[in-house]
Amino acid sequence: MMKKTLLSLSLLLSSFCYTNAQTTRVNFMHNSSDQSLMSLDIYINGVLAVNHLNYHFSNPTVHVPAVFPVNIGIALGGSASVNDTFYNLNTTLLPTNAYTMILNGIESTSGYSPMVPFRIDVFSEARENANFPTNTDILFSNGSTDAPILDVRSGITTLADNIAFGNYSSGYFSFPSSDTLFRLTNSTGANTIRTLNAPFNTLNYDGKAGVIMTSGFMDPAANSNGPAFGVWLAPPTGGPFLRLVNTDGEDIARAQFINNCADTVGDTVDIYMDGKLVADDLRFRTATAFMDMFAQTPVTFDVAPHNSTSNADAFYTQTLTPDSAGKYIFVANGIQSAIRYNPKPAFTLHTYNQAREAATNSSNTDVLFIHGSTDAPALTISEGGNTLFASTAYGNFSSSGYQSAATKNSIYRVPQTSGDVDYEANFQTLSWYGDAVTLLASGFADTAANNKGPKMGLYAVTGRGGAFVKLPVTTVGIKDAVNTVQFSVYPNPANNMIYVSGLGAAEATIEVIDMNGKVVATSSSRSVSIAQLPASMYIIKVSTDKATGFKTFVKE
Repeated sequence: MMKKTLLSLSLLLSSFCYTNAQTTRVNFMHNSSDQSLMSLDIYINGVLAVNHLNYHFSNPTVHVPAVFPVNIGIALGGSASVNDTFYNLNTTLLPTNAYTMILNGIESTSGYSPMVPFRIDVFSEARENANFPTNTDILFSNGSTDAPILDVRSGITTLADNIAFGNYSSGYFSFPSSDTLFRLTNSTGANTIRTLNAPFNTLNYDGKAGVIMTSGFMDPAANSNGPAFGVWLAPPTGGPFLRLVNTDGEDIARAQFINNCADTVGDTVDIYMDGKLVADDLRFRTATAFMDMFAQTPVTFDVAPHNSTSNADAFYTQTLTPDSAGKYIFVANGIQSAIRYNPKPAFTLHTYNQAREAATNSSNTDVLFIHGSTDAPALTISEGGNTLFASTAYGNFSSSGYQSAATKNSIYRVPQTSGDVDYEANFQTLSWYGDAVTLLASGFADTAANNKGPKMGLYAVTGRGGAFVKLPVTTVGIKDAVNTVQFSVYPNPANNMIYVSGLGAAEATIEVIDMNGKVVATSSSRSVSIAQLPASMYIIKVSTDKATGFKTFVKE
């Protein structure tokens, strides 16, 4: 009884002080899944402000001093005084803002993996009501200690991008107050973790604001058998969280757009999906990342000049109905110009409907080949005498689909009329472990007959998109990527010098070869000066009297 009397007196005095100074509004939400923290007390400047805040509850708004530094202390529920606090946050709040503060993380010293320390995650532009009375305004937060970085998506809209543990979305998203589906994905959107129903209409959330957060553990067994991962809606006005129920997945497919059009008319394009610009100024030999698109309904893709103002400017249109959860690669190829190119296969989006965003094994690189050189004959690509992609004609993807192998540096041999050409596939050097790669024949075999356009070569791009990576032509004498001399090169990347080790006492000649096969530096010692070389990727060739070996390095 004495403690409660003193508590009431303290809060009364505190309230009197607050009303004579500037204050701000704070809503605390208990989301720490640590089994030892199921009830918490919150002290503000030494005064008990929130008593027994239970797990998965938020408290009604409290007024907290603003302008001057304030101490927020956290103790176990039933604490005797501020001296029992195990966590303290010193901060200064603004009177013009409202705050959401989520209690997250782990206080226990064992039994949890990962051990993410207890913390208060502060959002300084909180809302207690929606901006419009017919809407529901939602802030998203990731509060699961063992969850990956997450995206929140609904349909083809990304609501929250790359939310790490303890972080919030960049702001509120305003929904019409109807029951709404959304899904949690990994940071690229490639994998859907959960699809959930947020029943805003059923809950009569018109005109209200709230926080949707992840909570619990994806691996309870590694976290003291704590609560399982879930997604919850927390009201800013106090009360229990509402667990959102899992539901069937949305009809969503995924697509990547790759521009391999060497024609000057199509070498930079805008791409529209159902009238929405999804790739602005997509340049020749660049690709988008995979993106969402609706499935089980016709979707129209328009390709327009780079200075387009809408899809009405399109010079090419294609419509298809994607499969739900399908993955597609669209490669822009062909000729749009009327003259100066021979032959002139029409511009098109070549489509592959069994695409991958990642390798099927995280230690492998999965490679798909498309022949995108308009004037080259059918191409066969082999590695070490084994055919990877057999006789693939222009515009076709390899009939064998993806080829999966442990990530390594390889030599891809392409027989051509002028003789075999060897390309170095530097997948290990590029750290493309676990990546799915599109390999493209790009450019013209006969540049003189094709407006002096770019010369044909092999290029590669991952599902993350960006600029193509050129596979360099190796120098004469490299045979099927078999390194018969074992050695190491360091540092890699390098600036001024590179060093070779692992040769023992053997005499050796070292050559540095650029991507065009030209020897640009030599040495008979174990070091080579590269200070004079431009930044690029190079091949280092080491020759002894018995064998030869090759590796790549990067000059920064």
